[in-house]
Amino acid sequence: MNHPTPQDNLAAQPSQRPSDLEASEPCLEPECTANHKSPNANTPIKTDKALVLDDFLAVIEDARRWFEIAPAELSLDSLGLSQKTRSAVTRMLNDTIELHQGQVFTTVNPLLDHLGDDIYGEEIETVFAPRRQVSPERQRDVLCRVLELMLQIVVALPSKDSAHLDRKAQKSLVSALRKLSEELHAAVRDDRLRGQLDLLLAEPEFWKVSWALQDAAETLESAANLKMNRFRRGSPNPQIRCTLYLANWVKRCTGRPHYALLADLIEAAFQASGKKPPKWIDRLEIEMTRKNKYCARLGQVLLSQPHPLSVRQPPAPPNDLTN
Repeated sequence: MNHPTPQDNLAAQPSQRPSDLEASEPCLEPECTANHKSPNANTPIKTDKALVLDDFLAVIEDARRWFEIAPAELSLDSLGLSQKTRSAVTRMLNDTIELHQGQVFTTVNPLLDHLGDDIYGEEIETVFAPRRQVSPERQRDVLCRVLELMLQIVVALPSKDSAHLDRKAQKSLVSALRKLSEELHAAVRDDRLRGQLDLLLAEPEFWKVSWALQDAAETLESAANLKMNRFRRGSPNPQIRCTLYLANWVKRCTGRPHYALLADLIEAAFQASGKKPPKWIDRLEIEMTRKNKYCARLGQVLLSQPHPLSVRQPPAPPNDLTN
């Protein structure tokens, strides 16, 4: 079975942003509600038109962290785009701003630092976090930067997922955890070590580590013993999952996914990075249809079956370390 990773959220049905590239996709609906008002306004924000960038930027940060992608500068100006493609990008950005009536919001984010502080306009209080409305005159710059950041991720991602932890490796890890737990459990009963821990004021918490290791071993063993059917939830290629996520986001921004334009941009990004453009960029619509079928099939299965895992309480600690 394809085990979910924090990056699987780059290609699936819209949901709250989890750590999962294949199984789900960040919620890209506006996060403000009709009750969220500007401190200096008498009317509520038109939330059906607002665009919030937080989830999209968080996906970029997660991808960088999970795949250990170093920050790289890849600007649209450096891609050598044709005048036709440049005009198409400009129209797409203008369509986004027009569709959302200039209501683009974000929290202060280090990914946008190099654009300067003047991109942030009026602060809007919400139940989630204070957000800033992007200055109208800088909205195109911000949206352009967001697009550049995602293109950087697509190019830097591997074309294949890393190998998953198989059952044999899980069993080996269970044995290692149990052995370490037993050794640590015995060590905390050593008088000399107890005296050293007393000096560090660490004894009240340190003894819990061995129990945590034992609990981790039991949980991992239970997972290894589960018999589960394989369900494909997306492409095994992280680059494709990331691109489909981008296409879905563009569709929410403009009303359509702009497959041809994205294909041109991704091809140019690979070439500018000295890499051969992949063949899948010409079949984005087919990949999206395939992904939607996988997700629909998996959703039907999950809804028809109870969850195989039950909540289990951790073992209770001893009343006395010497017992």
